[in-house]
Amino acid sequence: MFGIGGATVLEPFLLSSIDKITNKYLYDWAVENKFDQGLIASDLLVSLPSSGIYQTELDKMEDEAFIAIITGQKPVDYFDTFVEEYKKAGYEILEKEANEWWATMQ
Repeated sequence: MFGIGGATVLEPFLLSSIDKITNKYLYDWAVENKFDQGLIASDLLVSLPSSGIYQTELDKMEDEAFIAIITGQKPVDYFDTFVEEYKKAGYEILEKEANEWWATMQ
């Protein structure tokens, strides 16, 4: 979903050439089941200046929101509230820094 400076990205099963060597069984299974297709990978190759300030709390917020929605403690439409709170809690700053970094890579 989000995760500019952290581990969360839209890549539920990202395969690498190292995976092919270190765990051939898992790699072959993933390819056979097409888990190597249609992934959105993060191109962010650096840690952002403000990651140390915001990322831990953002990761915690994300985990708590997803767990609350999945377990039924919060309704599915709570996700919209979560996104607004997430942005205000530091994501907007990380997004700005990521976009500034990306502009230098063009």
